[in-house]
Amino acid sequence: MQNLYELLLPGFTFISWGAFFLGLVEIFVGGFLTAVLFVPLYNYFVSREAPKGVPTMKPVSEHH
Repeated sequence: MQNLYELLLPGFTFISWGAFFLGLVEIFVGGFLTAVLFVPLYNYFVSREAPKGVPTMKPVSEHH
């Protein structure tokens, strides 16, 4: 697993705390950029499938 991390995260090694925190920052930035890319795409495609009618509220029936 260490080799995979070192390949995917430049400057990340398991030797020092500085490298550990650098890896954390890189993971955070990567996750943020992924969200910036995919959230608008998801919202776009979901809004295309949503019904265009106005939702109505119905009265709650009485329970006996």
